[in-house]
Amino acid sequence: MNTITIHLTQSKKQKLGTLAQKNKKIYFEYDKEFLKTGIEISPYKLPLKAGLQRCDDDTFTGIFLSM
Repeated sequence: MNTITIHLTQSKKQKLGTLAQKNKKIYFEYDKEFLKTGIEISPYKLPLKAGLQRCDDDTFTGIFLSM
């Protein structure tokens, strides 16, 4: 499994969550501390909720090619 840690930088660097690839599927999970902020980065593609979310379209296709 390949993973990438994602950060959001506004006034300070904050861990947003983790992207993962397994069996050619892409998954995302918000960081528990980021969930507390209430910031919706993509309400249609990545609703602000706990747990793994599977990306069912090609939004992140190719992101793990160099790994």
